[in-house]
Amino acid sequence: MIYKNIDIHNCRELCRNDETGLYQMSRIPLELNDKIAGNAFQDSGVELRFVPTDDEIRIVLRTQKDCAVRVLIYFGSIQSGWEQLYKTVNPTPTEIVIKKPGNSELLQKITDENNLPFSPNVVRVILTNGIYEIGDVIGNCRPPKDDEIPSRRYLAYGSSITHGSLAMVQPNTYVSRVGEAFNADVINMGFAGNARLEPEMAEYIANDCYFDFATIEMGINILDIDCDDFENRVRNFVSTIARAHSDKPIFCTDVFYMHLDMEQGDVPDCKPRAFREIVKRVTDELNLPNVTYICGTDLMYGSRFLSQDGTHPNARGMEEISRNLIKIIEAKID
Repeated sequence: MIYKNIDIHNCRELCRNDETGLYQMSRIPLELNDKIAGNAFQDSGVELRFVPTDDEIRIVLRTQKDCAVRVLIYFGSIQSGWEQLYKTVNPTPTEIVIKKPGNSELLQKITDENNLPFSPNVVRVILTNGIYEIGDVIGNCRPPKDDEIPSRRYLAYGSSITHGSLAMVQPNTYVSRVGEAFNADVINMGFAGNARLEPEMAEYIANDCYFDFATIEMGINILDIDCDDFENRVRNFVSTIARAHSDKPIFCTDVFYMHLDMEQGDVPDCKPRAFREIVKRVTDELNLPNVTYICGTDLMYGSRFLSQDGTHPNARGMEEISRNLIKIIEAKID
């Protein structure tokens, strides 16, 4: 999505807020969001990307949270220094200022030595979790060119864990770490409190999304449904996407370790365990060559990786998921 010479990455549509005159950023088409209530305005994985020609660029943003939040500044693949790393965005329209770094030659050398996928000329304003609105852009800039951003694309579908809740900062999510490991641009399709495996979402990913490999996290937000319903949803969701992208590796995982595993571990009908068995059985029965099943507890196991709510991984849990997931993906893709 190009807006005022800025590429809004991971954004499909803008929606004007008539009260503020600014625009919300939706990760999926608004029509689809209306059908699935998918939290599309939660800007997980959304970035503002541009190559400045002026020495500084000013961007008007506001957050819909009741408190100020901070966004992160990267120059290509390289985290900025302390002078510019954090920019505060308030509930009222806020002008953030990004200055060109004064050591572009060093940044280019770091990029070249490490074969980093982003050009250091590309400024990336990485939005933390929340709903943002964008207004004016002051200063001359242009969107990045194709050879200035990664050519490989990684799509991640799932719950708030995929979305990045409690990962502290967006670059520390397991999704971002996997993208970084494979020099891939990330399309984050994590939906907090949602990810209910709707057929409309499956059709959208199958028909309207391009990726080179994908992960599909299933189950934690629909532990309220019965096992038969869950099985039908998994079967339709996985088969719809995997058959449409038959040449792309797709990694299917299920419920990560959570408090119910502690509380119901010895109960025969422990719901997370039942859901894991369903996802494995369905992926085995589908027998699609591009689909790999990964048990959620093989990626993260143990209460030491849980945050206070007993459901979301803590920052160390995110590291554990990404470390194990990267090993599995490495064995399947070039």
